[in-house]
Formats: sequence, C-alpha cells, structure tokens
Amino acid sequence: MKVTTKQWTSALESACEGKTGTQLETTVGEFVRLLARRGELGRVREVIRRLTTVVVAETAHPLKPAMRKAIEAAAAAPVTEIVNPDLIGGMRLRINDRVLDGSIAGQLERLKRTLAE
Repeated sequence: MKVTTKQWTSALESACEGKTGTQLETTVGEFVRLLARRGELGRVREVIRRLTTVVVAETAHPLKPAMRKAIEAAAAAPVTEIVNPDLIGGMRLRINDRVLDGSIAGQLERLKRTLAE
C-alpha cells in the first residue's frame, strides 16, 4: 500500500504526541528506520517540511474548500485561516516568515506609499 507524505506526517505527529526527551528521540529514530526499511527514506525531507511550515491565509471571507486544498497542495502544509473583513477582498498569505499580500487593503497601502513618494 502506497502511503502519502501527508499520511507519514500525520503518523509521526501522532506517535510523538506527549513525548519529550529520550522518548521523542527514540520515536523519531524508529520512524526514520521504518522509512529506510520501506525504501522511502527520501521522504524525510518532505515530512520535516510539512511539520515545520506554517501557512496562514488571511481573507475577508472564508476560503472555499477548493482554494484551501490548492493552497495546502502548493505549500505542502496545512493552512490556518483567519477571516479579517478589514482586508475588503483578496488574500494575505503568510508562509513561515514570508508574506504575500494580494489583499485590496494591501494594494491600497502600496498605492498610498507610492503617491507619498
């Protein structure tokens, strides 16, 4: 049976829940050995990226399921959604410490700065 990266990530998160120190190290070590035995050691990088990537989508209206799925697929990480009516429209997307501002409020702010120069 083919296991997806998302499933591997979820399994590792579940296995590590509530563990610290030596227990955590042992669990992660066993996980890596399992991937190696299955010939899927190359997935470690993808799993780590999924575990460490934080994606926040700030929108004026709730995301449609198709849009959420597209963002999660592109970022390879789950999306946390914030509904902020002050954005008027569009979206502000934060991936770790990088912000992609495609909101109308962001465009208006950029226009304001440009006109002030």
